Amino acid sequence: MCSFYFCIFETVQYRRALTVLLKASIPLPEGNASEKTSVYLNPTLTTPCTVGFFHCRIFLPSVSLSDSEENWLLTHEKKHISRKDSFFKLSLYGLSLSALV
Repeated sequence: MCSFYFCIFETVQYRRALTVLLKASIPLPEGNASEKTSVYLNPTLTTPCTVGFFHCRIFLPSVSLSDSEENWLLTHEKKHISRKDSFFKLSLYGLSLSALV
């Protein structure tokens, strides 16, 4: 039962962190990603990251990048999305929680 409450707590923390991340981010034009993926620039990040399961968001740091570097980063992050890495990470997280019980 404790793990259930922990999962709820983590979900609430995740939603709050996503809200803060989105408020500090600047959306990039739609042409940079597919229709189910949004791309943002965020001045507080130092590394790119992908967030979300069904509507994925790619966050890039607000540093000056060449077009080829930005394209490479977007390709890399889109690869994480296409391989469903977020689902894999969530399942590993669930397994580690079940091992604690």
